[in-house]
Amino acid sequence: MSHLTEFAVYQIYEWYEDIERRLGEVVRVLPFVEAAQLKEVRSPRLASILLEVASLVDALLRDQLPESFIGAKGKTKQKKNANIDDYRKELEPGLGLSGSQSLLLMGLPSLLRPFAPWADSNDNVLPWWRAYNKLKHDRLSGSGAVTLEECLQAACALNHVMMSVPIIRSFVFRFDWAQLAGHSPHMAIKVLGKPADQGYVAYTNFFATFLCPVIYRSVDDIRPIDFRNSERLQSHLGRLGKSGEP
Repeated sequence: MSHLTEFAVYQIYEWYEDIERRLGEVVRVLPFVEAAQLKEVRSPRLASILLEVASLVDALLRDQLPESFIGAKGKTKQKKNANIDDYRKELEPGLGLSGSQSLLLMGLPSLLRPFAPWADSNDNVLPWWRAYNKLKHDRLSGSGAVTLEECLQAACALNHVMMSVPIIRSFVFRFDWAQLAGHSPHMAIKVLGKPADQGYVAYTNFFATFLCPVIYRSVDDIRPIDFRNSERLQSHLGRLGKSGEP
């Protein structure tokens, strides 16, 4: 299982924040307003970001596996030979990544669920992972085809993996992704990832990631007041409750 040290966790946060800085540089040059526009924004500069982000997702998921396990095709496999289908079979029941959600904080508010296809037993291909695999095997011709949507989905996926692994998630207050809002660190860490009357949100430059189970069909369903550290959600959505609530 996981062998992550405290130093490794610090590196992971620093790598992630550097990735968002690089994405921010692209967005300043190629701005967008609506989520639908993300598919139309392409740049060769996105290729290296997608490769790095997805390779970190791969490394973190692999780290969560036992040394040997029964793979997706029913055969014993070694951890070093695992693929994305093995991650879904072995890790999804415990991590629940298919249900993880983030609010995009750039442009108009929209919800992101990069692992949502894992909830579908018939079609569980992750589009951003498919783009990564294609680019990995043909970087010269594929660099110009990478979209901002694929990069943002991959970055959001890395965010969700980080927030699903307890040892990484426990550093969320140290890096000021989440704010204690008057509660003790000891008690706050205990409620992360669990159902709670008032949970926490992890904020980065691009995402507000919900650190307790939520089921939102649309942005209108989000109630900022349900979270202890809701100030940034309130500012971004311009409300305390659901859309239309008094």
